[in-house]
Amino acid sequence: MSETTIKKTERGPQVAIQCVYLIWGVALAYWVDFGFTRLDTQVSWRFPIALQSFFCLISFCGMVILPDTPRWYYSKGRLEEGDEVLMRLFAKPLESQEVQQQRQDIIDTIKLETEQGKLRFADFFWDKGRLQSARRIRTSFLILSAQQNMGKESVSTM
Repeated sequence: MSETTIKKTERGPQVAIQCVYLIWGVALAYWVDFGFTRLDTQVSWRFPIALQSFFCLISFCGMVILPDTPRWYYSKGRLEEGDEVLMRLFAKPLESQEVQQQRQDIIDTIKLETEQGKLRFADFFWDKGRLQSARRIRTSFLILSAQQNMGKESVSTM
């Protein structure tokens, strides 16, 4: 998401909005599931699964239509394709300062990550790297764990 955001100030809010949508989706799934628990027909399980499948299909269509991130292309050495995606994102030619700055930032980040080396299991407990990758992974894990612990109790149908 960070490489497909044009303005740096929009990255944080976009990630936050995505998390809100995820939480809304989980809450919607729980409420739909709860709403159908009293039915004794096959609709009680078919409709909740069909509704979740609908959103899955929307996501899949988006994945097929949208290009890969320029970071992925640059990390694989496919510079021309990465440049093309950046030009489309910014709606500007490759020579523009914004495109060149974003391109250089992405390439510099890839070089820095390569210099740091691979993440080891011990890094999750004591991370001394400049990028603080393990700390960032721990933080995101804790946020997503808190999101999942919103409080869904299982409802038994007797």
